[in-house]
Amino acid sequence: MIIVLCILLCSAGLVMQALCEPKMLRFAKLFQYKASYHVRIGRFMSLCLAFLCSLWAEPKTAIVVWAGSFSFSVIIVAIGWAVFSRYREAFRS
Repeated sequence: MIIVLCILLCSAGLVMQALCEPKMLRFAKLFQYKASYHVRIGRFMSLCLAFLCSLWAEPKTAIVVWAGSFSFSVIIVAIGWAVFSRYREAFRS
């Protein structure tokens, strides 16, 4: 259960990171979006919260659980961002 929570928190942090990157915004054709202060802070806080949750659940394996959930979240967010970009491109033209 804690792994699912860590994956969700890491995914949220990575989506917020993508919303702060101009290159990722161009890739998804989101030219008018400007990340707010809360998004900029939230990207770090969600990753720290994911680590603290894994540390709270099992201190011996906290790094392994956090790194594994972060790696899985990277794959989820990358595929989701690419699908979102294709979806916007298909309905834009």
